[in-house]
Amino acid sequence: MGWVSVRQAEQDQCVDSRPWEPRFAAITERELLLFARAPWTRDDWARPRTALPIAMTRLVRYRLSPPEAPPSAPITFTTRTGTQRGVASVQWRVGTPRELASWSRTVVLAAQAAVAQVDEIVFECRWRNCPVLLSMQHENGLTLRSAPGLARGKVLWHYSFDKLTDTWDDDRATVRLTFGDREIMELDMGASPKPFVFALHTCLSSKVERLATS
Repeated sequence: MGWVSVRQAEQDQCVDSRPWEPRFAAITERELLLFARAPWTRDDWARPRTALPIAMTRLVRYRLSPPEAPPSAPITFTTRTGTQRGVASVQWRVGTPRELASWSRTVVLAAQAAVAQVDEIVFECRWRNCPVLLSMQHENGLTLRSAPGLARGKVLWHYSFDKLTDTWDDDRATVRLTFGDREIMELDMGASPKPFVFALHTCLSSKVERLATS
């Protein structure tokens, strides 16, 4: 946690023209929080200016000032979070390369830990025009169940992550998942598909990181 400067945009809007604003930032096991002032009480912590799910948050770009740049040149990084309204972007400005490394590493590790530690992330959606529940589990992969009254139903299909070969979404509601060479599953998420897509990419990144360090 600590003070940073940020500029924010929602629904894939550009952040570069937005004004910088001071924010007290905190990254928890579940959320990325931004406050207009430092929270001192439990009530303060419960009322952030911005709360974004860390499991759906990705570090997409960071920039160090070139050697010839003046000392005042900004050091920035950008996060993007999948929400039901689209992608929320936050550009962060910090004071030193050490702060850049600390914040960016914390974002990546917290997101990976969030998808690895939770039992499952469940998304309500439709498949073949029927209501279903799509479950994402770090160890077991993707499972689709029927959803009578949104209670747990029978398993319609299940694939481990190593069977997933391609993903596509239309930015509006539709996701297509390709398993193997020919199995294509099209899902209607009912709103922006980005929460699912970002969580999926974070989950895959976490698994790759685990394999690389094992």
